[in-house]
Amino acid sequence: GNGGSAADAQHLATELVSRFYKEREALPAMALNVNTSSLTAIANDYQYDRVFSRQVEAFGEEGDVLLGISTSGKARSVIEAFKTGGRKGIRTILFTGELEEDAEIVKYTDLIFKVPSKDTPRIQEMHILAGHIVCEEIERSIVENEREKRMNGKHVFIVAEIGINHNGDMDIAKKLIDWAVLADCDAVKFQKRTVDRVYTKEYLDSYRESPWGTTQRAQKEGLE
Repeated sequence: GNGGSAADAQHLATELVSRFYKEREALPAMALNVNTSSLTAIANDYQYDRVFSRQVEAFGEEGDVLLGISTSGKARSVIEAFKTGGRKGIRTILFTGELEEDAEIVKYTDLIFKVPSKDTPRIQEMHILAGHIVCEEIERSIVENEREKRMNGKHVFIVAEIGINHNGDMDIAKKLIDWAVLADCDAVKFQKRTVDRVYTKEYLDSYRESPWGTTQRAQKEGLE
């Protein structure tokens, strides 16, 4: 993409190379607008319309996916890249806004995500949202496939033992649950104790300052 769309392309490629939510192997993704030497050389030696298509010709392989971002759908550099991608057996996906009925780029696009607007900032905001959803789904699919391979098709029910690590703070408890979800746990387990059976009376009557009082009993019962 160009301008703000170039920034979005760089952003989304990084989410795949680094990580989005989950730990997994790095994914081979690149933004074609980051190598200034290539961009300026191609623009100077040929024309700006070819700054992306020349790189698709160099790096693209059959079975790859080429994501083009153009709020208007009229960017010649993206259209030419899609043409080259099609000739090489690369699937093309377009993030765009409201298109004209006879938009040329449609002929070279396999899948279109079209924001029903002509307001560039609103279109760009929806593009990064859609891009994040795509990254999340790619990552989820990869993690699930890796898990299935490890378990040979068998599902293991994973429980996150939170116990009393929340220390009575509901915000911490909620964050621990969120982390358990991100780690693909199926359930979480909190600890419930009858304090009189676990601790002696002397211990429970001893001093401890907490949000619930000034004794060990008050603190323990407050946690429960």
